[in-house]
Amino acid sequence: MRQMHIVSLLRATTWRELAGLAIGALLLASIARKLAPETVKPLLHHAGLALPLLLLMAKDIAHAPQAWQRLRSTHAARAPWHAHLTALLPPELPGLFKLDRLLWLGCLRRVQGQPLPVTLPEGVALTYLERGAYNTARAVVFVALLLELPTHALLLHLFIKDPDALLVIHMLGAIAVLYTLAWVLGDRWHIGAGRHVMTAETLHLCVGARVEGTLPLAAIARVEPVDLLLPTWRHRHGVARNDTLVLTPFDKPNCVLVLHQHAQVDILLHQVTTRLPQYVFLYLDRPALLAAHVDRMRPTVSMPC
Repeated sequence: MRQMHIVSLLRATTWRELAGLAIGALLLASIARKLAPETVKPLLHHAGLALPLLLLMAKDIAHAPQAWQRLRSTHAARAPWHAHLTALLPPELPGLFKLDRLLWLGCLRRVQGQPLPVTLPEGVALTYLERGAYNTARAVVFVALLLELPTHALLLHLFIKDPDALLVIHMLGAIAVLYTLAWVLGDRWHIGAGRHVMTAETLHLCVGARVEGTLPLAAIARVEPVDLLLPTWRHRHGVARNDTLVLTPFDKPNCVLVLHQHAQVDILLHQVTTRLPQYVFLYLDRPALLAAHVDRMRPTVSMPC
């Protein structure tokens, strides 16, 4: 039972979260190695390198059954050889490459001044930029990036004397700043007017290139306001973390869509097809608009058999 719990925990942890844990473990091991006696430093050095790899390997092994199923489906579809290799990878990895390409294209088109094509249908616009903190956060990122390079250059000269190593670190820092700037600009271009769209029967979810999908209103049992931090909300309502998903550009969610228990709706999340859990958290400028519409639809809309 304990082994199954560990496997479930590994499957529930996203690859991004696990990568963060692996980096944290690497940093902690590095700090411990600096403070440890000379006799222990080699052991801590090898442990610091092995622990992140063990975490990633354990996550990969926990998803082995799904990888095998994807490989069988790819083989049955007589897909080309590179599709078989992709089937063995975590879906988040190809999705990250697709998202990266879209964000760079979005950055290029924003610099060129190209408008975002309108792909959402006509309906009630549920905006999330008018009262949200996304634009403020974007401005903070720009200021931080402008201050990063000169601060980075001044501090490094105090600790690193080797000019070759200093040049490499400066180049890596400049690339990181450029990459972050491109992602922020590309994300803003894809978000466009910043809105979901509600039609008579569906809710079209759209957060730029990060989130895209169609949620039938029939799948929504109710819409509830959220005024707590998510961990507090989950604890108060007895909801597991696996049963929740946050779909906001940056802001803390202020409403939750409670789906019917047997609803099966798939969307694109970070360019990966993802099944929506029962509790979907959104940030909306006017959440009461969606709640009122769902309440009006409830007597006339029923879940399909």
